[in-house]
Amino acid sequence: MAAVATFVSGFVVAFVKQWKFTLILSCMVPAMVAIFGAGGAIVSKVEARLVVELSAAATVAEEAVSSIRTTEAFGMDDKLAAHYDSSLAKAQRIGYRKVIASSCMFAAVFFLVYMMFGLAFCYFPFSPTADADLGEGSKLIASGELNIGLLMNVLFAIVFASMSITLMLPLTETFSSAAGAAQKIVQTIHRIPPIDSLSSEGKVLETVTGQIEFQNVSFVYPSRPQGRFLIEVTNLKSWC
Repeated sequence: MAAVATFVSGFVVAFVKQWKFTLILSCMVPAMVAIFGAGGAIVSKVEARLVVELSAAATVAEEAVSSIRTTEAFGMDDKLAAHYDSSLAKAQRIGYRKVIASSCMFAAVFFLVYMMFGLAFCYFPFSPTADADLGEGSKLIASGELNIGLLMNVLFAIVFASMSITLMLPLTETFSSAAGAAQKIVQTIHRIPPIDSLSSEGKVLETVTGQIEFQNVSFVYPSRPQGRFLIEVTNLKSWC
């Protein structure tokens, strides 16, 4: 709320003081909004992948610790440690991409701020014409529509209003992290199982007597399709 209030009040002050110069400097604001939109989408996507890899590493560690006796009995500690390190290595590479995306977003925002300073009172000594070597603020001062006091007033009002957007960057990254973590939960909630145990369709038997026999039965958990817990179980019989 503080950042939004600073943004709005800064532009209100700038428009009241000198509307023409404010409109000139406002051309940077859509670019900042575009940077936030694109950068936030990229960070959110990378964060979702990072959460998946960290969850996989945490699952391996949790299962190894909870079944430490079985792990030691079968000598699986080195294999599980390698699997854990592999998951962390993937998460580390994805984390580098997240940091690069956030850094590029920060750099682009501050580049636009410095461009705003240049637009206000830049000077090009090698300009071929006399009018082109002044910034827009300097031209307005030369025409009498603006003075140095109003120029600094409007410029810093726009700068502070624009910089208030940078206060939203940590919040943007937090929301991106939350959105990335929520994607996995939402997918789990909306997942439709192949066999719906709550469905009333089909034929329901009131009583069942006989023998159930399993032939070449394999089983995997949907959340871990790479791990097979039953592999072609055969000749397993049960009376019911």
